[in-house]
Amino acid sequence: RYLALHLPSRQRVAIADLRDGKMIGYATASAENVLIAGTRDAVYVFDTRQRAVKKWSLPDVQPEWEKQLPGSFVPAMAVSGCRSAGPLLVADQDGSAYLLETDDLSVSRIGSEPTTRRFGQSRLVRVEAAPGGNVFAVMMMGINRTPSYLLTRQPTGRYTSASTKFLGHRAVFNSAGSRVYAQRGVYTVDGQQEIESIDPTIPAYTVPALQGPFYARYTAREYGTSSRPAAESRFQLFMEDQERALWTLPAASIFDGKLIGRDGDRGTDVGDRMIFTPSEGILAVLPLKNDVIYIHRIELDTLLADAAIDYLFINSDPQTVARAGELYEYPIVARSSTGSVDFSLETGPEGANLSADG
Repeated sequence: RYLALHLPSRQRVAIADLRDGKMIGYATASAENVLIAGTRDAVYVFDTRQRAVKKWSLPDVQPEWEKQLPGSFVPAMAVSGCRSAGPLLVADQDGSAYLLETDDLSVSRIGSEPTTRRFGQSRLVRVEAAPGGNVFAVMMMGINRTPSYLLTRQPTGRYTSASTKFLGHRAVFNSAGSRVYAQRGVYTVDGQQEIESIDPTIPAYTVPALQGPFYARYTAREYGTSSRPAAESRFQLFMEDQERALWTLPAASIFDGKLIGRDGDRGTDVGDRMIFTPSEGILAVLPLKNDVIYIHRIELDTLLADAAIDYLFINSDPQTVARAGELYEYPIVARSSTGSVDFSLETGPEGANLSADG
C-alpha cells in the first residue's frame, strides 16, 4: 500500500499511499548514507554514518523512536517484509546479515547461532524479503561462485539459513514466500526446485503481486534516448502456473519514461519500480526519473471471469500482530472460479472460531 522515496536534495523521505493515490507525509533523513525499510505499519530510516535508526509510524507518518544499531557493523542494505511486523534484515558489505526486532533492535538468532555469515572475498549485491517476512534472500557475488543464501522462518519462530546457487543478481518472492522469481528462473523456496526457466535473451522483468498467485511482467524494448518506452514494450498480468496472460497493455499507455538503467542491469531498477496489489486493484510504476508515480487500476474479478480458468486463492492479508487480552479478528477475502468458497477451522487456539463467510 505504501511507497517510500528518498529525496536527498530535501533531506526527507516522501511516503505515498498507493491506494488513495496521494502523498501522506514526509520523514526526515540526511542527504546521504540513507537506507529505508518498511513494514505494514512503520517506515524505518537508517543513517548508516551515524549507525542510527528512526521509526516512523504509518499511516500518520509520525516519529516514534530513534535508536543506535547494536554491535559495530556498518549497514550496507536493509529490508523487511512489507506485510509483516518485522524483523528487519540488515546486511553489511561482507554479506553478514543481522535480523533485528522492530521494537528494540535486538538481534534475533538463526537456530543456535547469531544471524551472521561471512564468505571472504565476496561482495553484497542485494537483499530481498518476502512480503510476510517469513523468508529473506541475501545475494552475494564472488570470484568463482555466488555464495548467496536464504533465511527461512521455522514454526518455532527462529530462522535457519541455507546456501543457494540460483539467485544470481535478482530474487523477488511471491506473496506467500513459497516461490522466488530469480534471474534465471522461478524456484520453490522449500527444496529450491525449478518451476520455470527464464530465457536470458528475452528482456522481460517479472514482479510477483503482493497478494494472491499473480505476477506482472514488463517486456521491455527501450531504445535510444526517447522519454517513452518503444511501441512493442508491454505489461502483462499472469496467474501462477497459467501460460496465457490475463491482461496485456502497451507500456506507453500506462507510463511515460523508462524503467531500465543505462547499465542494463536486469535486477537493479525494474523490480523496485513495479508494484502490483490485487486487493486494491493497483499497478504502480515509478520510472527512472523519480518524479511521477503512475497508478493503473485493474479490475481483477472481471479479468478472472473472462479468463475462464479454475482458481481458488486468498486475496487478503492477515494481521500478524496479536496482543494478550485483546480480540484478534481477520476477515478472509477469498476468490473462487465457482463464485463461492466454503470455510472450515481445522485447528487453532482455544476460543478460536471461523464464520461461514470467513
